[in-house]
Amino acid sequence: MTDTAGKRAVLRDVLIARIGDPPLQVALALVAIAPLADLGELAADVSLSPRQRTFGLLAVALVLADAPGTPAPADALEAIDDLEVAKYAIDSGLGAALTGVLHAAPRTASLAITRKLIGRRLLAADDYGPHVVQLLLDAGDRERAIEVCSASLARVLAAAVGAETWAWVRLVADWSRDWPLISAVAAMLAPHPELSQVLVELLETLPGVPASAGSTVRSAIGWATTHGTDGAF
Repeated sequence: MTDTAGKRAVLRDVLIARIGDPPLQVALALVAIAPLADLGELAADVSLSPRQRTFGLLAVALVLADAPGTPAPADALEAIDDLEVAKYAIDSGLGAALTGVLHAAPRTASLAITRKLIGRRLLAADDYGPHVVQLLLDAGDRERAIEVCSASLARVLAAAVGAETWAWVRLVADWSRDWPLISAVAAMLAPHPELSQVLVELLETLPGVPASAGSTVRSAIGWATTHGTDGAF
């Protein structure tokens, strides 16, 4: 791919040839042949359908997930602001294509509005995953993020441990550096001591999580048990 037109033609051919394949397979095929900037341009191409542009966004999100600290392309952010693209992604269960790009974007006031709108739309579509909660938090919507996190944590901690459980536990580990945030979550879990204990044990088991995360959450739960929600927020 030596010129812009040629690159777009190749990427379009992949989209057309694999349009019936699962979205993740299509996105991986795009990642295999194009750099991040080209994938961002693909997502921003208004001549493509919302479905095709969403696949481009998903490919961008995959690249960003493998390269922490890499800024999201401006083209990809432009695509997210397209209401038809955002609607298709949410309605198709591909919200991770949106959140994956936004997590790598600057924490600016203009994007805070985008993050909150998309976060609320994902919740309305019954997507309560950790990626949505983090999006709300990044938007400054702390109370809603805490509410959703606590409810989802209670659900997954009461069930058999699986991939979803570990995703939530890792999110809590990241939050343990923010005392007001983690103490608010602990306050909502405090009425369920058995679940709180499971959370601490999982934090102490999860590879790559510093020991301080488990002790911080344990302390927050102890404080919440004694003081309730006073001072939690």
